[in-house]
Parts: sequence; structure tokens; C-alpha cells
Amino acid sequence: MASITNKASFSGRDLAVAAFKDLESFFFYSSKFEVKHELEVNICSLASYIGSGASSRIRVSKDFCSYSNNSLDKYFFSLFVISHELAHYLNFHNSHRDRNRDDTVAIEARADNMGAQIFATIITFGKRTKANLKNINPDINQFVLAENIGSSLGSLYSETFFPNKHPSYPDPTHRIFSMIAGLLSFFNRLFGHLPENWTMWFLLTLLRSSDLLSRTNPEDALNGSEEILDNIYEIHRNLQDREPLMRYGVKPPYGLFLFSNFQQSEKERKEHRARLEQMVERFDIFQSSVPETS
Repeated sequence: MASITNKASFSGRDLAVAAFKDLESFFFYSSKFEVKHELEVNICSLASYIGSGASSRIRVSKDFCSYSNNSLDKYFFSLFVISHELAHYLNFHNSHRDRNRDDTVAIEARADNMGAQIFATIITFGKRTKANLKNINPDINQFVLAENIGSSLGSLYSETFFPNKHPSYPDPTHRIFSMIAGLLSFFNRLFGHLPENWTMWFLLTLLRSSDLLSRTNPEDALNGSEEILDNIYEIHRNLQDREPLMRYGVKPPYGLFLFSNFQQSEKERKEHRARLEQMVERFDIFQSSVPETS
């Protein structure tokens, strides 16, 4: 494993509650925002998002709640699972009635991408989560974080995405690369601009620690990606017409990391797509072997 295991260990229940409380702390108290949830639920999945409107909530399974997160990569694995459901929750995804399987795939793709942004926001700004991570490994730095994020992505692919391929979800490789793009989107917003050398270092670190090169065909990440992106925009533009997406209650600057604007003009949308394409072009390094570092 990439991470150092210390005495500190947090149950999935502890992890989920910390993440929920951290996300709530990003909103003004006056907004009365809360993450409604149920714990220790008898469900087959690790976690799920159910209900709509005032009844929407996140359910966390008994298995997830009892899981011991005693290393950074295990903690990150579990937090990615919770962040995916938080993405559904923040976007009112159950308020949309899927017209076909393409809608379902698009919504899950959005939850993968935005879930990674939520994940990064929580480990960067969430006081409870950061305290937990420090208790697991007091010597956290950007190198340790990147290695363990990569390791957790590799585990998500091999233990969850690939073995449980389903037509309601994007291709497993697309899911992982969409999450990587979400992480890069967070850092781009955090830094204002992603330095090329830092981006390449981050990507190469993820690749080495996840072993994704030997497990995936990177070209699968692009299959149907344009259609999925178009569908994501259409669905969320309509959702933003009907729902505030809670963004009006969020404290600055967290809204920058937690929400996207789908009410863009055609010109703005083309410019945004061009930026995404430039980001995806960086994935060309997936086509070749990872160079050794000294």
C-alpha cells in the first residue's frame, strides 16, 4: 500500500458523518443546509441517494459504516464513494426523470466528476476530515496525498467499477478518467491556473500509484464522451431552471469548487469545451509508459 498505517482508524460511519458535517460547514448557517442521511442501512450498495425534494437523503450501508479506514488510501476510497452520493444530493438528481439510459449514464458521469471535486474540497477545507487524515498519518504532504489518491482510484477501478459494470453507468475507464478530470478542475480553480509541470507530476503520480496503465485502455475514456457531455449540459441546465442547486447559500469561496454554471451561452459553452479538450489532451501520456523518476 502507498500509505503509512498508524494506530488511528475511523469507521465508515465516522468518515461519512465527518464529510457531511464538513460540507454543511461550507454553507451559511442562515441557509439551514443539511445533508439528510440514514446510517447502518441494509442495502446491497455501499451508499445510495434516494428520494426527491425535501425527502431526498443519502443512505449509508451497514457494511460501509463498519469498514475500518486505518490508512489514507482506504480513507480516500471510502470518501470518494460518499462524495459521489453528495454530488447527486447537491444537484437534485432525483428531481430529474430520466427519459432513457443515456440520461442515467450522463447523471452518473456528472456525479463521478463533481464527486471528485467535492472530495478535493473536503480534504482541502473540511476541518473534521483533515483532522481525521492527520490522525491517520501526521506526516501528510502533497506527495503523500497524491500517491494515496492514486492508490484509492486504482482500488475503485479494480474492486468496484470494473467488477460491477452496468449499462446505467459510463465505461469504468471513463469513470476513473472523469474523476481525474474533476480533481484537475478543482486544482485549476484553486490555483487559478494549473502549471504544466505540476499537472504532469500529479498525473504521473496518480498513474504510478494506481497502476491504471496496466488495467485500462485509455481510449475507452473518450468513447461517447461528447454525447455524455452534451447530455450533462442539457439535464443540468433544466435542473438549474427549476432548482437553486443550493448554491445561493454557500459561503465564498466554496461555491467556486462545488458548483458549475450550466446557464452558459453557446459561445461560453464552446470555450468551456475547448478548455476541457485541452485538459483531456494531457491524457496522451496514458498512451506511453510512465518514465522513471530519480
